[in-house]
Amino acid sequence: MITNAPILRYYDVNEEVTIQCDASEHGLGATLLQGGQPVYFASQALTMTERKYAQIEKECLAIVFACERFDQFIYGRDIVHVQTDHKPLIPIFQKPIHSALKRLQRMVLKLQKYELKLQHIPGKDMLIADFLSRAFLKNTRKQIMDGKKAKFYYDQKCKDLPDLNIGETVRIQPDQQHSEWRKSKCLQKVGPRSYLVETNDGRKYRRNRKFLRAEKEPSDTQNSQGENMGLATDEVQPTLEPVTNHPSSNVIEPAITQPDNALTKGKPITPVEQTSNIPTQTSVSTRTRSNIQKPARYKDYVMN
Repeated sequence: MITNAPILRYYDVNEEVTIQCDASEHGLGATLLQGGQPVYFASQALTMTERKYAQIEKECLAIVFACERFDQFIYGRDIVHVQTDHKPLIPIFQKPIHSALKRLQRMVLKLQKYELKLQHIPGKDMLIADFLSRAFLKNTRKQIMDGKKAKFYYDQKCKDLPDLNIGETVRIQPDQQHSEWRKSKCLQKVGPRSYLVETNDGRKYRRNRKFLRAEKEPSDTQNSQGENMGLATDEVQPTLEPVTNHPSSNVIEPAITQPDNALTKGKPITPVEQTSNIPTQTSVSTRTRSNIQKPARYKDYVMN
């Protein structure tokens, strides 16, 4: 009733705007007024941290909440009247910002883009804002912003699922009673993203498109062709063995010539002799007295 005309009226850009805001122990409430009639209702729950604020900080937070919620209605206006039942809050907005407490400074800085004029109204005359601050919505500011952020990324990255055809074979996503995808048949489309399906046991369900998976079954001819292709012959296909550098093969390995020195002058060195000069330390002891096994070098090149 209170959200319909004549109680709730349409917004008029030519009339003055008044904001009523109030804070209770666990919530915030605000309303946008024009000509003494409400245009917009808003409420919000306080977080566990915000509930520990002083009362003057809660009242200032209610003004910040109201201005941010009604930003499209009050931004750019010459004057916006703000009604509050907390009289000590009015000097905070009249004095320089640096004279206020740090938390109040941050709140007042957020309101610098608006032309606000605070007015003190007794609490008994602020019925709407006081009621909204006590009968507030259960969502906190963080939950609201997280929901908007999740919706933004969902709309940015998600893709529309293709429509299902009537009579098409689909599978229903598992639920608490069924652990497997159940085979069913699409009967009709009952909503923008909702379908009526019937399972093999004759039960009918209404499910969202995201819980249904389309299935394209191959025809009987394709199944018979697949069986013939897989089981037509029992011939053993020949296998090709990889060519390895076996000692009995006729492949001649090139000899590696060592540079001339006093011990071996011009003597060719085979790969086995070349690796014999490398120290054969197989393990190393660390500071923690653990042995680390070293890999054998050129193991893949030396043939036994």
